Amino acid sequence: MTAITFDEAFFSEAWIRDPVEPLALLQEQGSVHFSEQMKAWVVLGWEDSRAVLKSRAIGQGDRLAGYTMNLPAEDRAQLHPISEYMDRAISFLDPPEHTPERAAAAQVLDAGLGRRIEPHMRQTLAHRLDELATRDSFDATEDFALPVTVSMISSILGIRYEDRAHFVEWVERVFAYIGSPMDDPVFAEDCKDAYQSIGAYVGELFAEARAADDPEPSTLIGMFAARGEKYGLTERDIMGMTVGMVQGGFETTTTLISNTIAMLLADPDQRALVDTSPELVPSGIEEVLRLAPSLKMDARQANADVELSDATLRGGDTVVAILIAANRDPSVFARPHHFDVTRQPNPHLSFGFGTHFCLGAPLARMQARMAIEELFARFPDMRLATDELVWRPSALLRRRESVPVLTRG
Repeated sequence: MTAITFDEAFFSEAWIRDPVEPLALLQEQGSVHFSEQMKAWVVLGWEDSRAVLKSRAIGQGDRLAGYTMNLPAEDRAQLHPISEYMDRAISFLDPPEHTPERAAAAQVLDAGLGRRIEPHMRQTLAHRLDELATRDSFDATEDFALPVTVSMISSILGIRYEDRAHFVEWVERVFAYIGSPMDDPVFAEDCKDAYQSIGAYVGELFAEARAADDPEPSTLIGMFAARGEKYGLTERDIMGMTVGMVQGGFETTTTLISNTIAMLLADPDQRALVDTSPELVPSGIEEVLRLAPSLKMDARQANADVELSDATLRGGDTVVAILIAANRDPSVFARPHHFDVTRQPNPHLSFGFGTHFCLGAPLARMQARMAIEELFARFPDMRLATDELVWRPSALLRRRESVPVLTRG
């Protein structure tokens, strides 16, 4: 392959679905490159990417500006910020503002949450698998990973059952824009409308939760409504935090489960290891996170001048850790492109690092583990219906268009 730029490797029609090969070649040329498309430094190496995610000299900055900078000026002014809540999400804040929100979220997403919801999770899985058992084939993403994830996260958040389809649609519309080159005003307007729909709906749920005044709320929205003031959070803080969790939870966990199914079915040797040693499911999930992170990248902004490899970032510069490349850095991972469910250690960066390490990581891991265990136990002869699994054309999400499977015949 001839030399190409980062933007060609990551955004071009030829590679946007699966940029792994050209990114590996770029990584050989150096860890840090510049993207004209994003007007940002992009980091491919694991060590530098971890530094970007960890360093206090590199923070969240004005992340919203990055979502509108490629639009015409007249549209940019109208659409910035994309949502009145987006800039108060945990992932968009730095300490000290970040600290009380994270503390409040940690109380909700505590170590006991998985234990409390496991019975409901198993019931949800059993019901869904009973329905799928009547069919010879199904899409492992749309018919299994998505509905199971939506059911669980909706229950945790407190979203009404009859409204779940609306939520999925809103989140899909948000990611349709964020995962694009972000230069289409029509997509941007649709993203803003979807965000506002999410915000308005969550506002209704908060109002209901406050009116109920439950002393022992069982949902995330109920807990935030009852205890948010304890952490000095404003209503805008609480709304932003909840909307951010809604946005992140649905897509990323669905993608993790879907990718795990696809990768195990596509590799008979690794599947056999998991079938004979089910205790390898957790490490297999970590390997899927490494090779196919739900989010391909994580953006930050330099608060001051920073040295990364041979590049000097100036204060205010945007810098993006390209997780899909960092997780395959050959200086850290032996046989970096090989799927190995026994890989130990596995220091991937797919859940972030440092202050902004994903609070929902334990929950996502638990959901994925249970989903994979129950699915493969119910359908031991399950196989892919096609060898051609196509990645979505998204710069952000590492998810396939579909994962069709056969269970019989």
